[in-house]
Amino acid sequence: RGTKEDFDRWATEFGCGDEWSYNGVLENFKNLESVDPSSFDPRQNFPVNKERGTEGPMEVKTTFPFLPEVDSFISGLNSLGVNSNSDYNSQNQSGCAYTQFSASKGRRNDAFSTFIEPILGQRQNLTIISETFVHKILFEGEFSQGNLKAVGVEIELRTTEKIVIRSKLEVILCAGAINSPQLLMLSGIGDSAELKKFGIEVKAHIPAVGNHLQDHPAVPIAVKVPERIVPVISKLRLSKYPVSGTAFVKSPIAEKREKESKLPNGPDLEVVQHAQYHPSIVSKGFVQQMERLFPNLRSDPKGFLFQTFIKIGEKIKDLSTIQERVKGLQGFSVVSHAPQSRGFVRLASSNPYDMPLIDPAFLRDPSDLETLLWGVKFLRKLLQTPEVAPYVSDMLPLPGIHTFFKKGPEAFFKATDDQLKTFILTTVTTTWHYSCTTRMGSDDAGDEECVCTNRLKVRHVKGLRVADCGIMPFVVSANTNATAMMIGDKCGEMIYREYGF
Repeated sequence: RGTKEDFDRWATEFGCGDEWSYNGVLENFKNLESVDPSSFDPRQNFPVNKERGTEGPMEVKTTFPFLPEVDSFISGLNSLGVNSNSDYNSQNQSGCAYTQFSASKGRRNDAFSTFIEPILGQRQNLTIISETFVHKILFEGEFSQGNLKAVGVEIELRTTEKIVIRSKLEVILCAGAINSPQLLMLSGIGDSAELKKFGIEVKAHIPAVGNHLQDHPAVPIAVKVPERIVPVISKLRLSKYPVSGTAFVKSPIAEKREKESKLPNGPDLEVVQHAQYHPSIVSKGFVQQMERLFPNLRSDPKGFLFQTFIKIGEKIKDLSTIQERVKGLQGFSVVSHAPQSRGFVRLASSNPYDMPLIDPAFLRDPSDLETLLWGVKFLRKLLQTPEVAPYVSDMLPLPGIHTFFKKGPEAFFKATDDQLKTFILTTVTTTWHYSCTTRMGSDDAGDEECVCTNRLKVRHVKGLRVADCGIMPFVVSANTNATAMMIGDKCGEMIYREYGF
């Protein structure tokens, strides 16, 4: 979800109002979920409280069966002063626990399978057109006269036929923090100087479109388990849920920032344990290597070459030698949950099929590097605790990621701060939690750093909203999946109040 402090800062510091405070979004989160207390670790006495939903469509549970290496991970954290917290999705995020999942029957619950699939064919007011490509939003009126209004979209069907779909009331963008700003700019909403460079007719000069991009930068480390332990843990592992343990901690950098700003902050780092690596990580590594060899791989409108490489990667994954090697691996990630750096999304051209230019600005703010350095040193200390050390025999490079510690764990354990910084700068990667590129703020039209009002309406434009992670004032201190769905639920609530349906 994110921390209580995140949403309360949205409400106050960024002027989004009480509706976006922790208490204001709590019911939206509860509407989404159905917590299954029987799946939680009975040794931690999971409390089902007023902050968790029990009747929503999205099932929430923890990893099962309980694994010895995860128990050791949690015990090691306890020995370092990190308390167990069976429900980090409540007001208090700090602590360590088995990971919570939105999953059922071995399948992750995405938005489509949870909210749309069950009602397919049952509603006259819902039409789904799949395999389409949106070219641009259509407008009527003039920005200068204050009557600019979104009236529809131009899309391309799978047959390559282009059609126009007109709206009666509003167009709502839910394309994510990369494609929503891209679509706005392609449609003439953005920085006028940038749009004119590509011959795009300017509909509304909103220079903040595409700015303030945030993500959670992560440093991954693969660890080889001693041979004698592999047969034991392999029997217990459940490949459907490979992320097994997690801890939320606050670095001294965050504590200093909190003291100086006098604004409360939650944990700024997450240490994630992948108690096993699924063989698909090899497929992912192969595709990443192909993307380096073919920079324009994803620009192909039909995606033929990209899909071919994915299929080859799947074949590699299924090789018995790969399956056997992955059995002996577990992984850890140090994830920065409160990055200070902000990047941007820009157009590469006026062609909607051209990928936008993305600068994530990872570690551009010096404090972000210091935060990850502290986190990596904390993980290093954890790997040397009596509880976790028996599960570490070697350090391995992940597929497609720089091979830094070729000499095994000793090189990692003895590395200087400068060596660790080099390691971080070389291995830091995305968690795909893109956000903030169409960020919202108060209804004060003078705030030029915000694209949307706190009603999710695009400023200076009638009949146009954004409802995805792009509207976050800053990225929440957690995976963005649940928060993205909360934003969708909040948007629906606003529309219902405004139009009565």
